[in-house]
Amino acid sequence: MLYAIGASLIWLAYAGAHPASWFVGVPMIVAVVYVAKYLGALSNDGRPAVPSAQRLRQLGAYLKFATFFIVNSVRGAVDVSLRTVPIRMNISPVLFSYPTRLSVESDRVLLAAAITLMPGTLAAKIGDTHILVHSLVPDPSMADEIARCEQLVEDLRPGQVKEVANV
Repeated sequence: MLYAIGASLIWLAYAGAHPASWFVGVPMIVAVVYVAKYLGALSNDGRPAVPSAQRLRQLGAYLKFATFFIVNSVRGAVDVSLRTVPIRMNISPVLFSYPTRLSVESDRVLLAAAITLMPGTLAAKIGDTHILVHSLVPDPSMADEIARCEQLVEDLRPGQVKEVANV
């Protein structure tokens, strides 16, 4: 309860007392309390607790993905604007199939949504083993960028054990 009160006071100081701001504020406060509880920052009796190392790693994965999301949203918007606003559009659309190693459907959907954020791309179809990607320009490095994104999505899955090849 103290976290909710604290978050409410921070929101009040940040956004002011305007009633309309609470349409955003209340969901944010609920999210803050949920994240604090999920990370183990709150024990069952509401007192502060030490978060586990695994939860801190997962928070790091969420922050990395959030950074990726924000950066690529801006990059994508700027790129598409620069390519499509001039009279002569600088595009040469292509479709290619990206083989994914993600076995969980919700992970593939998240990857497809993230691909759509990348500059000039759109995930056109999600399959069990491939994602059909539409790109405004042929770019050989796009598969590498999608692979980095796929790794970020994999890192979001809690407790996933990475296989290490014996060399």
